[in-house]
Amino acid sequence: MHDQRWRGVQLRDLIALQVVAEEGSFVAAARRLAYTQPAVSGQIRALERCVGVRVIERVRGSRSVAPTEAGRILIRHAAAITGRLAAACAEIESLQDGPTLRIGSFRELSISLLPEILASAAVERVDVRVGADVGAVVNGELDAAFTVGVPAEGALVADVVLTDRYVVLVRRRDPLADRAVVHADDVAGRPLVAPPASRYQVAVETMLGLEPALTRRVDDCGHVAGFVAAGLGYGLVPALGLTLPPQLVALVLDEAAAARPIAFVRRRGAELPGAFEAAVFAVCRRHSAGALRAAG
Repeated sequence: MHDQRWRGVQLRDLIALQVVAEEGSFVAAARRLAYTQPAVSGQIRALERCVGVRVIERVRGSRSVAPTEAGRILIRHAAAITGRLAAACAEIESLQDGPTLRIGSFRELSISLLPEILASAAVERVDVRVGADVGAVVNGELDAAFTVGVPAEGALVADVVLTDRYVVLVRRRDPLADRAVVHADDVAGRPLVAPPASRYQVAVETMLGLEPALTRRVDDCGHVAGFVAAGLGYGLVPALGLTLPPQLVALVLDEAAAARPIAFVRRRGAELPGAFEAAVFAVCRRHSAGALRAAG
């Protein structure tokens, strides 16, 4: 740090600056902080000596006060500092209640199977991060993760726990709606509504020989269902976590390879609660068995 005076900045003085700025008054700030007004004024003066500039000034034509430009900069950084301290406090307090299981997931699994897994394992303290990268498992930020696809990372153990079949969405009055199973030829040449062009989405579309020019891309599977319900085409989406409006049906594709693998990933040698790992495999087996019965 270039100016040694900054080493004298006190957290309590930064908090006093925040409160004075919010209240617009030394008297009101003192009341809120349970200090005397001279004490709060002294904290602001001490802060100004450390940073070398004024941080609070009188508002012209008023008895109120406001932060200077330098004060506003300091308040912005003070908010980050106090926020990090609050997070540290929460993490340390959580140690008294036992460790927190940190899980990475993706949207479809988070709204479908993950709640059942956590309930089955009786996990009380859990931090679920949707969209987290497997790198967070490698570097220890996460204890485990569920991924679409199997990551090629030597530091990880990955088990495929689900095969998520793709389904075709059509309206109930569509000629295909009464079919239990549909084939690629049944939908070829018809307008397609699909979620973003992920690796597996594109692979399935290519395998089925679907024409990219006929594809409407929308944000997620929920939007796909809305477009199909409006008659803008048929949908091609993974089945996991899918919720349909009553006017649509989901038809299983005959092509069994039209699927994406879902993997359970953790660090090699890491220890997870045994009940959690057991619940992952048990819940996923039940889901797979139910999906096979529905397909049959």
